[in-house]
Amino acid sequence: MSTELKHIYLHNPHCKNLLQNIEQGKKENHVSGISGAAISFLISAVTHQTKKFQLLIAPDKEKAAYLLNDLEALVDKEEVLFLPESYRRAYDTDETDNANVLMRTEALNAISEKKASIVVTYPNAICEKVMTQYEIQTR
Repeated sequence: MSTELKHIYLHNPHCKNLLQNIEQGKKENHVSGISGAAISFLISAVTHQTKKFQLLIAPDKEKAAYLLNDLEALVDKEEVLFLPESYRRAYDTDETDNANVLMRTEALNAISEKKASIVVTYPNAICEKVMTQYEIQTR
């Protein structure tokens, strides 16, 4: 994103409020009143300004994919990761999707190693349990 565009978004009231909340140490923030790609521009500007990790939870998988796509166009692709659910269908939990498992593993590793700036996900994906390293070693 251009410097001029970041400057415009950093002076947006939503952005100022979000930056103030982050500076005050608020760990959970909610943004409303903006739509479309504007949220991606806002997140890009905030991430650039704060240099802090952002976990973005979209309402569903489709909206998360759109958000991911927009953010990949605004920031380095290496800084944005997608955390999907492992399963193909909600009603068939025995059938995993190998591509999703790989993306999920990359995102979780990046989070634990603090390599990613932004992780985009949705409720079904974050509800899925993850084994701890201790659990894996003791099995």
